[in-house]
Order: sequence, then C-alpha cells, then structure tokens
Amino acid sequence: MVARADAAVVRANLTLDEADSQLGREAAAASTGKTGVVKKLFGMAPSDLARRACRNRCEHTKNIVVANITELGPSHPLAGWAGLIGALASRARGEPGRSLRSRPLLGMLVVP
Repeated sequence: MVARADAAVVRANLTLDEADSQLGREAAAASTGKTGVVKKLFGMAPSDLARRACRNRCEHTKNIVVANITELGPSHPLAGWAGLIGALASRARGEPGRSLRSRPLLGMLVVP
C-alpha cells in the first residue's frame, strides 16, 4: 500500500514538473518581447524551481506563481493556468481536492 502511495506522489510530482515547464514556455511565448516576464511570474527561473524539494516547490507554486498569474488579470493568455497549476501543486503535496480528470488539460500535459 505504501508503494502505491509513493508512486502516486512521484507521478503527481512529475506532472507538476511538466506543468511548470509548459507554463514557462507559454509565458515566454506570451511575453512578446518583454524581458523578465517569466522570472516575474515564477520569482526565479523555472529550471531553478524544478530543482527544489517537492514540498518547497509546491508551496512556491501555490503562494507565488498562482498569485502572480492571478495578478495578470482574466484577459491574459496565461490566466487559465492559475487553477490548474494550483490544483497540481495541491495534488503533489497530497492535499485533498477535486479531481483533475474533470478539467481539460493544456497541450501535452497528461494526468494519469
């Protein structure tokens, strides 16, 4: 039973890594020549965020990244990421929440 729980956490952690990477790519594409948009959104380079421990990365994602996406406003191309990335961070931490299967995911991101 413990092995299944560990596998679920690893899968959720990898899904969060992929989502952070994809969000970083989309933020860079949406920046349209403005420098520092990705760093402002994440508070650091996305690759630095991926190297953090799972708990720290999840807290940073929920407290910093989601807040910065929300500040962009509902008309911004990245606005749809706030709920998804927050839910993925909660899931990687093992927090209860609604199922991610009920929401269509973006791009090549796949939640098993």
